[in-house]
Amino acid sequence: MTIKKMNLQLFAETVPVNIKNFCYAKLDVSTGVYEEPVVIPGLMEVKMEMKVEESKLSGDGKTRFIVNTEGDISIEATVNKFPLKDRATLLGRTFDAEKGTLLTTENDVAPYVATGFEIENEDGTSAYTWLYKGRFGQPSESYKQTEEGKVTFATPTLKGTFIADKDGHKGIIMDESEGITPPANFMASVYKPTIDLVAPTVTRVPTDGATGVLGTANLVLTFSKAILADTINSANIFVMKSDGTAVPATLSVNATNTIVTVDPVATLTAGDYILIATTGVKSAAAGVNMAERYIVNFTV
Repeated sequence: MTIKKMNLQLFAETVPVNIKNFCYAKLDVSTGVYEEPVVIPGLMEVKMEMKVEESKLSGDGKTRFIVNTEGDISIEATVNKFPLKDRATLLGRTFDAEKGTLLTTENDVAPYVATGFEIENEDGTSAYTWLYKGRFGQPSESYKQTEEGKVTFATPTLKGTFIADKDGHKGIIMDESEGITPPANFMASVYKPTIDLVAPTVTRVPTDGATGVLGTANLVLTFSKAILADTINSANIFVMKSDGTAVPATLSVNATNTIVTVDPVATLTAGDYILIATTGVKSAAAGVNMAERYIVNFTV
């Protein structure tokens, strides 16, 4: 198994100069709802690593295939102090605020939480990270005596492991220096992107079963949402005769990738034709395939 160190700064032209606002938010796993984030002040350092399982297939005396499988994300956060009330929440312990005591029992169970933090860039922008579902364990701590008047600071390191949530999402990174309209108040709550997972639908000209269509007419498919440009091609959208003979055609698309015009290279002769859009057509936003193949039968 290999360990993949995660770049907290992405690839922006600006560089990080500070890190702050380490926080957590309890997760209700039954509903997927998070509580309001709580900040643990005094963040000093964060390390994140993703486990990667590398599998190799050999043949003819050499490696022919490599498959990398990404696993859990481990995080270590060093802070000035780990308050008892936050220990109680993150580790499932019992905190008595009046007496200032933290009780540890053999039945303590750490809850699932999200965790996040902010990176300040030298240009005044910030980058942010959220990990969506994980648990923290007992922090690593070490204490030393003061020697010859020299103070040795004892700073705890919180260690957690994070996995994918019910939507299959592990986390998200946002960098203000790279976004056109970055979300405001990114750390005010656990940020989850809105992803449109509804399959695109399509209307057409001519209509299915149309007769008397002009041989010079363009064939137009209007989609319900923007289509991924790479999927607008002759393998996914094409015309053929009713006997299966391919009809050479060019494809053009409007600026919003919602209207595809199919223009046969030559004038269509009298006969029956079929216009097809396959399930290889995908939405641009989330890469959702069309639910079923779309077929238009028409007669010239």
